[in-house]
Amino acid sequence: MSSTQTGHVNGSHVPELATLPSLAGSELHVHTTARSSLIMFDADEPLDMLDEPGLEPPELHEPAQRKPKAAARRSEVGDLVDEDQDKMVMHTKEAMYLFAGRAHDAKAQVSGIVGGRRAAAAARSIWLLSGNDNPYADWGLLSTSAALETAGRMIDEACAAREAEIEACRQRGFTLSVQRSKQPAELDIGFRSPYGYAIAEIVLRFDYFVRLVKSLVRKDRMTEEQGREMIAGVRRACRAAFEVAVRFERYLTKPELRSLSRSDFLPTADENAHKRVAAAVQVYGEVPRDVFTGKLRPRHSRRREPRTEQELRLLSELNLSPAKAEATPLS
Repeated sequence: MSSTQTGHVNGSHVPELATLPSLAGSELHVHTTARSSLIMFDADEPLDMLDEPGLEPPELHEPAQRKPKAAARRSEVGDLVDEDQDKMVMHTKEAMYLFAGRAHDAKAQVSGIVGGRRAAAAARSIWLLSGNDNPYADWGLLSTSAALETAGRMIDEACAAREAEIEACRQRGFTLSVQRSKQPAELDIGFRSPYGYAIAEIVLRFDYFVRLVKSLVRKDRMTEEQGREMIAGVRRACRAAFEVAVRFERYLTKPELRSLSRSDFLPTADENAHKRVAAAVQVYGEVPRDVFTGKLRPRHSRRREPRTEQELRLLSELNLSPAKAEATPLS
């Protein structure tokens, strides 16, 4: 039996720390198992990694005496699946709150806070749009990755400074250990895009940073106020990265812009296509040329086909802000 403790979120069971308060309004989808609480995030259809053209093996010619075929056809090979369940283990309530976020509540006059779970879902939506050859989806994924890397560097630098303090104590003969929860929260995760895992990693790095800071506060290496300020500064950087994904997802997934693609920028595109481009430019500004041509590409994209030299030359010459086009009104 796991040592994971369970609590309640909107009537459902969810693992929590010994001192973890209720995560009101987090809207987590929970399925309770005997071993731990299972929380599945960011589900969509399985990624088909075998849909590349030209991978069909040549047909085998059998001799007169029938024998088993030497190789299975592509259609007989199933999708890849995980051998085991992916998990997140968190030791601090600060990391749990960073991941869960907070829902907007108009009656209670409580503003919403974007958490890692919401950001993972937003990044997945943008990732799916990249399959439509949408340059703004590529830009959103690149921007999200850059923001996550910035937050990650900030966490790593802060952790290195705290670890150096602990090492300095050790050299003076004062050995300090890093605190951990007696009952950590273990979450079974099921992200369906690579960006969900990148966001989860940021949350776990933040969790370790909080453990370092609280250990130093507990052992009189810094004041409680200093510890709170350090944690708040790093948390702001993480939430700023989450906001980037949500900002791109907020408008790109609207029905008026969902079909946006690079072909909309062609002079021969119809009026509706030009209106989509004008609306995107109005909201986000001109997409960077290197992103538009594919010189800068996201770490992960649903678009697989390489571009020809003719396509690259055309993309480098297209106007990124169609002149005098009326923007499509966004709902």
